[in-house]
Formats: sequence, C-alpha cells, structure tokens
Amino acid sequence: MVWRFLFPKKIKKRESDNIHDMVKKFQNKGLKVNIVETSIEKNPLREIFSSDEYLDLYDVSENCPDCKRSFGKIPTRSIKCKQCGNQFLVKKDPFQQDVKYLILKKQFHDKEVYWKPYIDYKKTKKWLDSTYPNGAKKFVNRDFDWHLLSNLKISHARRGDLGLCRNISYEQSKFLMKEGKMKNCYLSLCEVNYYDINGAQNSNLGFDPSDGFVAPVPLKQMFETARELNYNYDTAKEKFVKRVNNLGGPVRPKEAFEILAKEYDFS
Repeated sequence: MVWRFLFPKKIKKRESDNIHDMVKKFQNKGLKVNIVETSIEKNPLREIFSSDEYLDLYDVSENCPDCKRSFGKIPTRSIKCKQCGNQFLVKKDPFQQDVKYLILKKQFHDKEVYWKPYIDYKKTKKWLDSTYPNGAKKFVNRDFDWHLLSNLKISHARRGDLGLCRNISYEQSKFLMKEGKMKNCYLSLCEVNYYDINGAQNSNLGFDPSDGFVAPVPLKQMFETARELNYNYDTAKEKFVKRVNNLGGPVRPKEAFEILAKEYDFS
C-alpha cells in the first residue's frame, strides 16, 4: 500500500454543480438553455412522517441522545450506548437521502414502513390502524391508505399477477363501502367478479376460464349494492360492462354479467 502514499491519486477539479451557474455559462456562449423545474408529487406518507409526534429522530453525533454519554465515535450504521444500554440505528431520511438521523432500534422497527413503503398491504394497514397506549390512533390519513392500494394494484398488474389484482380490487371495494361511496364500491366489485369468472392467474399466466368460479360473497355484495343504488338490470349491466371492458378476459363483459346475474337471480 506504500505506492498510495508515494503516488496519491490526482483529483480532477470539477466544474460548479450549481445548475444556474452551468446554464449561465452556456448562455454566455450563445446557446439557448432553459431550466425546467420538476414538480414534486405530493406524498401522503411524507406528510405523516413530518407530523408524527411519536417519531423521535436525533442528529448523528458521538453523544447518546438519551443519557448524553459519549459513544467514543460518531456512529455510521448502528451503535449501543454502554451507559444506558439503548441501541440506535443511523438511517437516512426516507424523503431526503442526504439527511441522516439516529433513531432507537426498537422504534425503527415500529416505524419501518416509512423506510419500506408498500412492502405488504396487510402489514402496512395493520400498522396504520394501530393505536398508542392511550387509545389514540397512530395515523389518520385516508389518502395514504388509498395510495397504498392503488400502487400495489399497478405493481401486480405490471408483473402479470391478475389474481392479486383481484384481491386489491376487493380491498378497495371494502374501503369504499366503509366510506359509503357505493357507486365506486359497485364498480370495484364488478372487477372482482369479472376476475373470478375469468379465472384470473398470477405469474403472467393471464386468464384461465377453466379455473373460473363465482365467489358467493362478492357476488352478493355486488348485486346488493346495485339494488341499494336503485340500479335496474340494464343500468347495472351497462356500468359493469363499461368498468371491466379493458380487463381483457376471455369471457366477454356482457356475457359475464348475464352469467353472474342469473347465478344471483338479479333481474
């Protein structure tokens, strides 16, 4: 390793990273350059993160945030305080990668969804619905919950997991039913029953009508919702066909509705 000291690596000087300085330089050369400001998508999880009063984040330093005893070094990944016994992790801000914090290891595992969003709907939903010892809900953010479902559905569709898409549609129908949004609930249930009757498969296998079936509960919910909305046969059929028309199942939408309506005796 002596050669490293005898012949240190030359560091090439870089030009300014300031985009405005670079643009000005090009403009001085007679080139037409404009800065296009990118819009940042509003992230519901970021709003929850920034307002979470039960999330304790500390600046990364050589002192323990709790007992103020020196760690003996500035931690880079994880460290345990010899005085109070608390173990801390060094984590990047999930929304600003150049910012780092110290966080208690136990608390990190309770709040891990911030750093690994959309890992699993049921796990994340359970976490969102959890309460503090005083009974207060940890999170009240309807938009994030719906955002989570929508992203999972898109992810499953891209992977060709139609069976899982069907499950997300059913979760969405329950979500909408709970909110009393029955028109949209009906449309989500249309998707569920259409996926079922066409035998939706996972792993990019498309549909297999030989695996098609009618699930009694979603079927009942769909037609009970239609009746609650005062849909007659033609209206319910029209909305069903329009909703599932682009799902591409081998059983045509009109035929699928007729089979389902006959099964439930909806007329």
